[in-house]
Amino acid sequence: MDNFERLSSALLEFAPSRLLILGDLFHSEYNSAWRIFSDLRQTFKSLQFDLIWGNHDSLAIDLYEKNDITIFSELIDGPFHFTHYPVDNSSYYNVAGHLHPGVRIFGESKQSLKLPCFYFSETQAVLPAFGTFTGIYILNPSSTDRVVVIGADHLIEVTHERA
Repeated sequence: MDNFERLSSALLEFAPSRLLILGDLFHSEYNSAWRIFSDLRQTFKSLQFDLIWGNHDSLAIDLYEKNDITIFSELIDGPFHFTHYPVDNSSYYNVAGHLHPGVRIFGESKQSLKLPCFYFSETQAVLPAFGTFTGIYILNPSSTDRVVVIGADHLIEVTHERA
């Protein structure tokens, strides 16, 4: 299933009123993927699409505007501070993207797996990349951090001893 199918399925299943993208909507110049995304956007016209501008968001602003996507450099909403890059000095709980966090899980016989994860500390959360063509930045979580890896069909919280 490609990224657009996964996104469409998630939007249909959960029926949110708003989609907040934490940057890097596209890692490329204008191409057929943008046209497919525009079709998806039209399918979900009533959904509010917000984008925190990321370092790879390089398309012309009018393309976002034509697709009714509101762009922010950062956004404070309730107790949360949404940013593309993680920030350490926010007065709010920071929720960020950019890093594409992951952990390496070790088995008993020296085998290991690199898995994308959700990372939660006392002051911030770093969300995994939604796209399938991104890398993974291996984190070194502390004993107080929470790490939830993405399995084939479910989420699994792992302890820092396993990660």
